Amino acid sequence: MSSTPPIRISTPPIPTPPHRQLTRTPSTATLVISDFSKFTEGHKGTAICASGPNGKQSRFYLALFPKNSLTWVSNDVLVCLYFYDDDIEVKYRVAIVNGKREKRYCQEYHWRRCKKLGHHVAKFISRDEILDPENFCLVNDKLTIVCELDILTPDDIDQSKFSTLTADLSQLLQSSQFADTKLLVRGKEFPVHRAVLSARSPVFEKMFDHDCKEKINGVVDIDDLSQDVCEQFLKFIYADKVDDLEAMAPELLSAADKYQLDSLKNLCEHYLSSTLSIDTASRLLLLADTHQAKQLKCQCIDYITDHIAKVKLTDSWKTVTKARPELGIELLMNLSTKHEQLKGTV
Repeated sequence: MSSTPPIRISTPPIPTPPHRQLTRTPSTATLVISDFSKFTEGHKGTAICASGPNGKQSRFYLALFPKNSLTWVSNDVLVCLYFYDDDIEVKYRVAIVNGKREKRYCQEYHWRRCKKLGHHVAKFISRDEILDPENFCLVNDKLTIVCELDILTPDDIDQSKFSTLTADLSQLLQSSQFADTKLLVRGKEFPVHRAVLSARSPVFEKMFDHDCKEKINGVVDIDDLSQDVCEQFLKFIYADKVDDLEAMAPELLSAADKYQLDSLKNLCEHYLSSTLSIDTASRLLLLADTHQAKQLKCQCIDYITDHIAKVKLTDSWKTVTKARPELGIELLMNLSTKHEQLKGTV
């Protein structure tokens, strides 16, 4: 029976500069357990040595326990990774290698070691699954485990999952705390923050940078948006999201164009492109042309060109060609170009 390896706490590694880029491959270790069917207590393990973000070698010990005495059901096989250095974060993958040298039952774990806890324990696979002949986990009662381990650098870590920025700014909008300006929309006031609006919109930035009436009075009168659309518009400015894009995309596209909020404009164009149909194509073409939505306009023109026989029978087509004759000319030119391209392929 093997004993649990001792844990030695060493001096924390030298911090890595936040933006340091390193090219490296995962460190790999293999653990072979003979007579697995008789392996019912204790543990088997193997040492792993890996290079950290500062080039320092760090040591680990991977142990496999055939059954557990912790909180999981006793039929689970457990893996335990022992850390010998403080303040280190790793991602490691454990898999069974079958007789064909194929990796099966791969599990990935992510853990950061602090001074108080020098090991990470996790469920790997049930013992019954390993012993089942139909799963081909054992070769002559021998189990082969492979572990690939990466020491993470700051660039490897997804910092967005720790961010509360969106939630914090949403709360700032809802609470109106420290608001220094109001948007007046058809009788309803929306308390806002000049700094936030200026950071997101060049139009608001110019408005508040000069001594215009909106800056002096602290009130921006908006008469071309509904209150509901303005609410969603502000939600996007503060939190980069919209709750009801399906119902408000055309109006939000108009607002995004007026206030030069390109990210919202792109979002609306992308959504509206997915709604193209015989009935909507002409109306969306007019909307795209009105608000210089180039991506949406190109997709509308291509769609109408491909379905011109049906689209020209709709009432919206007649309205568009009457209001904007130049759009009809663009469509004819696009249709002619496609016709020439088809002739060239014959």
